[in-house]
Amino acid sequence: MALSLAAATGAQAQETQTPPPSTMADAVTRELEELVAQSRYVVGIENEQLVGSGVGWLRDASRTARFVVLGEEHGNGGLAAFARAYWRELRAVGFEYAAFEIDPWVAAEMERTMRRGGVGAWNAFLRSAGGPDAVPFFGWRGEADLAAAVTSTTTVHHVPRLWGLDQVFLGIAPYLLRQIAESTRDSGARRSADSLYREARADSQWLGRVAPSKLRQLREMLATTGDISGTQVVDAMIVSRSIYGAFIGTGERNPYLANLQREQLMKRAFHERYRAATTADGAPARVLVKVGAYHAFRGATPTHVQGLGGFVSELAIAEDAQALTILLVCGPGSAIRTNEGELPCSEWFAKTWGALEPQVEREAFTM
Repeated sequence: MALSLAAATGAQAQETQTPPPSTMADAVTRELEELVAQSRYVVGIENEQLVGSGVGWLRDASRTARFVVLGEEHGNGGLAAFARAYWRELRAVGFEYAAFEIDPWVAAEMERTMRRGGVGAWNAFLRSAGGPDAVPFFGWRGEADLAAAVTSTTTVHHVPRLWGLDQVFLGIAPYLLRQIAESTRDSGARRSADSLYREARADSQWLGRVAPSKLRQLREMLATTGDISGTQVVDAMIVSRSIYGAFIGTGERNPYLANLQREQLMKRAFHERYRAATTADGAPARVLVKVGAYHAFRGATPTHVQGLGGFVSELAIAEDAQALTILLVCGPGSAIRTNEGELPCSEWFAKTWGALEPQVEREAFTM
């Protein structure tokens, strides 16, 4: 967005005087308000479809995009409902894949269970895996409905339709260790995995505190027996242990380096899945990416690392394609879900986006 203030031509030359700061600020504020008013669109949801003045603009932008990145504030059911309705629009123009802020094993299990029995089958899996907290975000109904919409409408079957881009999260570690213990043929690896499973069950933050040597020992046992799948899972847990170590009191990592490691992990995962899908389809894959707002940044994020969103946008440029990035913000009158309950967004919105509040609908989405 550019604002240009120009003097009239032909005026008599005179000494330049800097206007009072308040005058300049008021002029910029007025021009910004006029620009926002002219650019404002409203989108609502009826029968799980997008309606309103902004739908045409959104369709046009989506039609020419290879990647759409939704950067959101996690935990708002309205944002998940928007993403689900928006997926209908993306499917209509050829999108087949969706990438989420979960690990690859959770993504694969979610796709399998959703294809078998929809959200009901997924809820049964969550109960067996330790409850909704075992999986970030997709233990909530709105997010699960989005995943179900993706898996039930895409037409590809030869490669994953749901892409997990992230590290192994704390809550799923016991389930993964139990799976290894039940599937490995080596008695020593079985005992080791079972022992670690019991430790993880007793400590919700175990993956951020476990001695890395314990994970490496299990990995060596699995590698010796040729258990490629189990070895890959433990490798991912070792990486997650390294990342979590900066934030869960073990103190051996710099938070910047941990955030950098995580962002690079997500970039590599996206690129690997994109190449595999493009090769399998014989045409460039079109992908919806839904992640936290920081990850969607194009450039340096507030954690000072280069965001996944920038990588996806640059990849589009390298392939002579386009990427569309959308920030999804929890607005006035809405709330996000936290561990302590629901947190209203009105006060936060006033502090950060207060200048836009007069233009924002309370009962619909405003673009």
